[in-house]
Amino acid sequence: MWAVGVILHQLLAGEYPFATDDNLNSGQFKELPRWVPKCLKKLVTGLLNPDPGPRLTVIHASELLNSIDPAIYEAAEFAEEEEEKIPQRMPEPIPKPAPIVKP
Repeated sequence: MWAVGVILHQLLAGEYPFATDDNLNSGQFKELPRWVPKCLKKLVTGLLNPDPGPRLTVIHASELLNSIDPAIYEAAEFAEEEEEKIPQRMPEPIPKPAPIVKP
């Protein structure tokens, strides 16, 4: 589950959660961005606990995910709908190279 926390942190923050090996061993990870909801910060914190005893298990993590406010999901669906409204441009075709003319 710890590895899931590392991957989740990377997906949310866009960077590896630990600055040094010392941080890795102590469990001190980089702060998540302000826009990450508190429930997801709680999930990442629980997953990245270096002590396996109190670390979140699969059952606890799924319970936490099930308790997430549905408004988060609604916001994600709204973003997808808005993205569909953006006109998609096709890339310009790559021109064929000019033939090589020998002198």
